Amino acid sequence: MLRTRTLTAVGAVTLALALPAGAAAQQDLRSPDVRDAAASALGQDLRSPDTRDAATVIGQDLRSPDARDAALRVQPTALDIRPSEPPPAVTTPAVADGFEWGSAGIGAAAMLALILGLAGLTAVLAPRAGRHLRFTH
Repeated sequence: MLRTRTLTAVGAVTLALALPAGAAAQQDLRSPDVRDAAASALGQDLRSPDTRDAATVIGQDLRSPDARDAALRVQPTALDIRPSEPPPAVTTPAVADGFEWGSAGIGAAAMLALILGLAGLTAVLAPRAGRHLRFTH
């Protein structure tokens, strides 16, 4: 009977130790981004995004950005001139003085609540001198 119990206990411990190891071997504990990167590693382009973009350009345009933009714009003819629309209104945000009164009010209210709470706690827990009962006969 003792031998059967010992073998059963050893078998149970071995099984308990073997199951988590097998389950962990099947689990992929990498983050989803790392898993995706590993899946696409076979055809991975190791160049930087800027280098990849530059490689797609067939010919190099040596003009300045302003010259390229001017070349792309169509010049209006005399018959094509239309009344121009007024420019959009530009609004500038109001300049703050750097002090936020709303935040200051919230901070002051929180500090007042903390002080009142501590004062009430002290009043409840502090011993009082007149608390002793005097019995007179």
